[in-house]
Amino acid sequence: MIRDVGDQCPDAQQQLFVAVMGRLKHSARKILQQFPKVREWNEDDLVNEVYGNLLRKLLNKRIKNRRHFFATACIYFRWTLLDFVKRKKLETVLQFDEHLVSTDEPSEFEQTELLTFALDQLEQISNASRQIFEAHVFLGMTFTEISVMLRIPKSTVHDRFIKAKTTLRKAFKKLYF
Repeated sequence: MIRDVGDQCPDAQQQLFVAVMGRLKHSARKILQQFPKVREWNEDDLVNEVYGNLLRKLLNKRIKNRRHFFATACIYFRWTLLDFVKRKKLETVLQFDEHLVSTDEPSEFEQTELLTFALDQLEQISNASRQIFEAHVFLGMTFTEISVMLRIPKSTVHDRFIKAKTTLRKAFKKLYF
């Protein structure tokens, strides 16, 4: 179906839309859980916002297979929500000096910056490890499901996940120390 959409076959877009919609909504719901302050959106809104970008990539033949399609959707979901949070933060007028308030909780700005940093660091690790990390963390897939999807042993999936997680932890340690 992905190749058919790229080749602009009649009805291919509608068939693909029907085939992937359930999985896209599930992924969007999982990612929205990571953005609890974004109450204005639900999974339908997020999928609708991102689907046009995915379709353009498909028509330009930039998406090669099912795994690439969902990984790209996951990235678009995160960046769309981050952009929304940043816009919302910029539109907010401070009523007091936030930097003078001492709390144990990181501010919304700090959380957004940390998430942006984490996503940037995620882009720095190998594609194989990043796909596994994203599938497990953002899509909620088990190591067994990822193993079947990628056609590699479950132990390899686990090892690559641990490697990605360790790399991200080291990056965060450098950030704080």
